[in-house]
Amino acid sequence: MFPTKSVFYKNAIFHTIMLLYIFSFACRSSEIFPSNHSSLSLLYGEGSKAKIQNIIGRKKLISPVSYLTGVEYRSPYIYQLPIKLDTQILKHFGRQHAFEVVVCPVIETSNVFLGKIGFTWAIGNGVSGLIGKYTNFEETKGVKTRRFLNYLLIEQNTFLKEYANYQLTLRWHHRCHVFGKIAPKGTGSNFFIIGIKYVM
Repeated sequence: MFPTKSVFYKNAIFHTIMLLYIFSFACRSSEIFPSNHSSLSLLYGEGSKAKIQNIIGRKKLISPVSYLTGVEYRSPYIYQLPIKLDTQILKHFGRQHAFEVVVCPVIETSNVFLGKIGFTWAIGNGVSGLIGKYTNFEETKGVKTRRFLNYLLIEQNTFLKEYANYQLTLRWHHRCHVFGKIAPKGTGSNFFIIGIKYVM
């Protein structure tokens, strides 16, 4: 079954707003895409099963019950296209004990500066897989957690102009059932991640 029109429109409006926010400053830059650099990041996140709309709207806050830490490597352009390949290896702890592997094509904006403060934004969509032992963190109504789900990444990086190679990363890390098309509705999770990125 497809989602109802009201649910579809609410999700469409929400994602449109998020995309406009990500790329709102990109138009000020003379280049849309960054130079061909790779990067390495150390990540830490806290997760909840609550929907992102509810978390942002404070309608239904669920205390974080799972956590993750890990590393990410973002490789340069793929076949000369302005798309990078993001690979993550993450370790979950708390209510979920598993490794998570993410493979995700990513589009980044170029550097945008407001004075001495620089910003970049990124968005990506790929696959997330859980490996090893895991518990019922993402279960719903007796349906077990799915090892493989769709993965959505929305990211903002902040840095000082003098130290542009070292950046603070804030990210939404979303495992998703895609409106119930690839897994039962209710499975999946939202993690909010902070990290340190080194641009090589």
